[in-house]
Amino acid sequence: MGKIIKSSVFDIEISDKSLFLAGKSLEGILKELSSKLDDTDSNNTRIIDTNVNDKETSIWFDSFDDITNFSKEKIFDNTVCFLLAKDMNYQFVENKEKKQIENSVHNEKIKPKIPAHCVFIKNMNILLMEEASETPTISTLKRGIITNLALKNEDLNFKAKYRENIIERLQQFVDNIKTIEMIDLNIEKYLKEIEDTDGYLQNFLHNPNTKITAKLQVESNDWRTKVVNFFTDTFNNRLSKEVHNIKVTFKDEKQKDDIVSLYENLVYLKIEKDLYVEDISKLEEMDRLKYSKEIYKTMIEAYNANID
Repeated sequence: MGKIIKSSVFDIEISDKSLFLAGKSLEGILKELSSKLDDTDSNNTRIIDTNVNDKETSIWFDSFDDITNFSKEKIFDNTVCFLLAKDMNYQFVENKEKKQIENSVHNEKIKPKIPAHCVFIKNMNILLMEEASETPTISTLKRGIITNLALKNEDLNFKAKYRENIIERLQQFVDNIKTIEMIDLNIEKYLKEIEDTDGYLQNFLHNPNTKITAKLQVESNDWRTKVVNFFTDTFNNRLSKEVHNIKVTFKDEKQKDDIVSLYENLVYLKIEKDLYVEDISKLEEMDRLKYSKEIYKTMIEAYNANID
C-alpha cells in the first residue's frame, strides 16, 4: 500500500530562564516526561494530553523503550524517535451479517488512534512531525509537556522552520503558473488612489472593511512575472497576513493542474516522501514498532535529502 509521508519541521527554543530546563535539550525534556508519565499511579498510562472534547493523546517513547533495536541502525544515531497517538472519533461500522450500518462499539480499554510520528534531530535542534488529517499537532505536544512538567508557556517554543531562498524557489516554476487566486484580501491596500472617489463603486472598493476573492487566468509571461513580484512584495512585508491567502494553480511535470498555497508550501519547510507500507490493521502487536521505524527512517531520509 502506497503512502505519502508528510512532515512539518520545527526549530526548538528552550528558555534559559527556567532552572528546571537549564542545560536541557528536547531529549532531556522527553526523558523527564517519560519518567513522569510512567510513574503516574504506577499505571504506565502515558497520556500526555486530554483536549476539551475529552480526546486523549498518548505518547510512546520508542527510542527510549527499545534502545537496543534503534542502536543497530546508523540512521537513528543522533535522533530521538517517539509517537503521539490521538483518540479517533468513533465511526459507523458495517455489519455484514445483519446487512446494516451500526455504531462502532465503545470500549474504554481499546481505543482507535491516529498516529503522528516525531523525530528529534539532536545536532540540528529540530523536530520533524508527521502531518496528516486529524493527527496530533505541535500544540498538543507543547501543551502536554508544559502541563505535565509544570512549566511556563514561554519556557518552550516550537517554531515552524522557514525555507531558505523562498523567492528563488518560486522563480523556479514561474513558467508553469496558470492562475493566481487571492482570497479575502483587503482590496483597499492594493488599489491606487483615484481622484474621483465619490462614486458608489469606488467608495465600496476603498472601504477598509471590503474584502474580495479574485481569480486571474495567467496567460502571458509578463503576468507570470507580476504574480511573482506581487507575492515577493507581500511576503517581504512580514507584518502582512495577506500572504496566507494567495494560491496559485500551475502545471506540474506531469502536466496536471495542481493548487499550491504559497505560504504553506513555499514559506514553511515541509518534507514528504512516498513509502510502501503494510495495511496497519493487519499488523501484529510486535510489528507496530517495525512499522513505526520505517516511518521514522522515511522522515529522516526526506529531511536529509531536502537539506543536501
